[in-house]
Amino acid sequence: IYSQENSFESFDEFREKGYELHIDEPIADVWRAAMNADVFIMSRSRFSYAPAVVTKATVVYTPFWDKPLRGWEIVKKDVLEQSQAEFNRLKATCKESTNKLLKFRRPGRQ
Repeated sequence: IYSQENSFESFDEFREKGYELHIDEPIADVWRAAMNADVFIMSRSRFSYAPAVVTKATVVYTPFWDKPLRGWEIVKKDVLEQSQAEFNRLKATCKESTNKLLKFRRPGRQ
């Protein structure tokens, strides 16, 4: 998992489950890893969209405002519903202003 330390969610659950975390790494390293991966699971961001366009990996696309390219695997509706439930759980524990989080879940930005 590649992310930034300044995040809305805690990384503790990922650490406890044994995920390999790469926090605050240089952009070039992040995109290099994305482009060299066998499978690239995108976040809902343009930051992950750019390497997804050029990678030869299998791309798993989570719907958001940028549309998928032909051949990408699209996350199924039931998984999106589980993701929304987890988002709501995390939002409830967030100390920061939830207004920052809302931009990621505005209607029409699925």
